[in-house]
Amino acid sequence: MDHFTPRPREIALERLQAYILEHNLQPGEALPPERDLCQAWGINRTTLRSAISRMEASGRLFAVQGSGTRLMHRLQRSPENLSSFAKAAFSSGFRPDTRILSIKKTACSAFLSRYLRKESGETLYEICRLRLLDEAPALADAAYLPADLLPGLEDCDLQNRSLFQILKENYHFQLRQSTVKISLTHVTEEEGALLELPAGSAAFQIVTVTEDTDGTPIEYCRTIGRADKLELTAPLYWADTEDGRI
Repeated sequence: MDHFTPRPREIALERLQAYILEHNLQPGEALPPERDLCQAWGINRTTLRSAISRMEASGRLFAVQGSGTRLMHRLQRSPENLSSFAKAAFSSGFRPDTRILSIKKTACSAFLSRYLRKESGETLYEICRLRLLDEAPALADAAYLPADLLPGLEDCDLQNRSLFQILKENYHFQLRQSTVKISLTHVTEEEGALLELPAGSAAFQIVTVTEDTDGTPIEYCRTIGRADKLELTAPLYWADTEDGRI
């Protein structure tokens, strides 16, 4: 078998990624000058810039005129510890905003009946929202909730209050747990128009089913998130130790 030799730009890309991790570079912080990195790693500037361009295209880095290349600021979410969009955004240093695109009643589909335990044709609320970070679109979601459990939901202030807050304070639900499924998808033309992305662009798809304390499904939500605006992290534990940890 032939020996595999990485291309110089692949080596530069790995070194950039390793530098960010080793130096715990935080969002907004700058990389060292290109000249210094080239000298330290023994590569030419064209190779380094090629690696930087790839990380810019993936949303990991961004260039600031006259201020070098910096680590992209992204919304950090942990599927293990769900919180409202606004709370997570503030914690990540963003100014969040939510635009209610529509709220209406719709018939439960056969697909949604599996998650919400409702018969096909029963009435659901459909809430479509656009989430913004520092005035830039980041996520678009569609949430479905049983209308019989939430009378008058359309009259609540969903623009300025989180849906979870309304469920707790107005309807006295105590949300127990959510099942989260994360995958990659490609945005449709409609999603791309909302998120300011070309149709077919890669994005995160997050499907969440939330239950009350008695196990009653309260919400099915499908979220499409820009990969350059969102960072998903979760702890992992080894399963072959007594307490499940290393």
